[in-house]
Amino acid sequence: MNILYITRANLSFSRAHTQNILKTVEALQRSGESVELVAKSDTLALFAMVIKKRAVFDVLYFRDPYIWWMAWVARFVLHKKVIFEVHGSHEWRMGAPFWRVALMASTAAVFITKKLAEYYGYQKPFAVTHTSGVELDSFSMSPETLNNLRASLGLSSEVPVLMYAGSFLWYDIQVLLKMMLQLKHHAQLVVVGAKAYEERELQMLSKSLGVSERVYIVGRVTPAALPPYLLIADILLNPLKISYPSSISSKLYEYLAAGKAIVSARGGANDEVIENDRNGVLLDGVDPTIWARTIDALLDDSVRLRQLGDAARQDSLRYTWDTRAKSIKALL
Repeated sequence: MNILYITRANLSFSRAHTQNILKTVEALQRSGESVELVAKSDTLALFAMVIKKRAVFDVLYFRDPYIWWMAWVARFVLHKKVIFEVHGSHEWRMGAPFWRVALMASTAAVFITKKLAEYYGYQKPFAVTHTSGVELDSFSMSPETLNNLRASLGLSSEVPVLMYAGSFLWYDIQVLLKMMLQLKHHAQLVVVGAKAYEERELQMLSKSLGVSERVYIVGRVTPAALPPYLLIADILLNPLKISYPSSISSKLYEYLAAGKAIVSARGGANDEVIENDRNGVLLDGVDPTIWARTIDALLDDSVRLRQLGDAARQDSLRYTWDTRAKSIKALL
């Protein structure tokens, strides 16, 4: 099968959703599939490419519901297979109908969570493969590299490190600062991924709470630069505050690969990756008191902390880009 993957995104490995597109295409190509990626921000120019390449592709693949009409043309006029990768539902509010229209145009679908597949009740062939993948080799770092990173951030080597990494959209980062007030253990909180204005806001809040000496804020880093940050942590935190059928945190795959204990809000579908008390701890909501108690209990039990991290690392083997490609290939 010759696959044409179309997108209006400005492709860059520095952005999570475009990294998903690029890494998925690369993995499909490694698996032996013929895949051409066409990215055009201009919708009409993108459609012109679909028409131009109509003789050389068998399958149209897309994940942008707003170009649903191209899928309809591909399927009903050009008589091609159409695979739609579904990432959202009613959280898009006014955009929600476009997800359904895009699904109607498809001959098969890829859902990023089981709950999302159940939400739509899709009756045609589909696969569930989570929103991202991980490159396990990038989590092999020398102790010297990690010690140098700790030192550059000003972290004490004797004090546990709690860490959040990623975008602030949909996440309650402030609860982590409030949690620091209630911790019994002396710990350091590192927040990675802040935009300039977010960094200023967190600095002001940490000062007002009196925890600024234990809070370290790092600006945005590329996905490729993230692994060493995760590896210096003792506990990785995921305070997701939404709970839609598609609410799954793509950062969890990298968290697993780091081999550290994970404390995560349940969200809508994080329990499809995190199994409570086996490869992490799931909490309902983002109450700072509950989070503080949970983290104190983990820091009191080094054996449990290690067991959770070991199970997380083992489970990360399920979430490589090549595994994702294999699930998609089954629909071709």
